[in-house]
Amino acid sequence: MSKECVLCGKSKMKGATRSKSNIKTNRTYNANLHKVPVEINGTTTTEYVCTKCLKSSKKNVK
Repeated sequence: MSKECVLCGKSKMKGATRSKSNIKTNRTYNANLHKVPVEINGTTTTEYVCTKCLKSSKKNVK
């Protein structure tokens, strides 16, 4: 099972690093995920949530 945000679906992304001579090397960028207790349909479980969703959910609570 790959790590993926439960709320928005964010996961790994592909990209490339470029050297000084402009040679492309493939790499992956991982999403910034944290395991947080989340309430979905009345049940609380610990799931992976990206920091962007975590930040916006804290704003909505206030």
